[in-house]
Amino acid sequence: MSICKTDMTTFDVERGVAAALKSFAVPEQLGFGTVAAPVMYSVDWSNGGWGRGRLLPYGPIELWPGSRALHYSEFVFEGM
Repeated sequence: MSICKTDMTTFDVERGVAAALKSFAVPEQLGFGTVAAPVMYSVDWSNGGWGRGRLLPYGPIELWPGSRALHYSEFVFEGM
């Protein structure tokens, strides 16, 4: 078993993370896609590289309206 150490200078921990982790309890029954982690990691890609990451409480994410994930069924239908 190996322990990975993280250099805390590579990402920021935002307000609310400690409270989110403290209030989280793992349910007795786990199922795929039924339990969300109380925190998430976010990092932006720009100018050909990854920026500084952020650990933040679980919440909504920004998604480009033209994302292929949102238009997948439309592309499949038009391709038939």
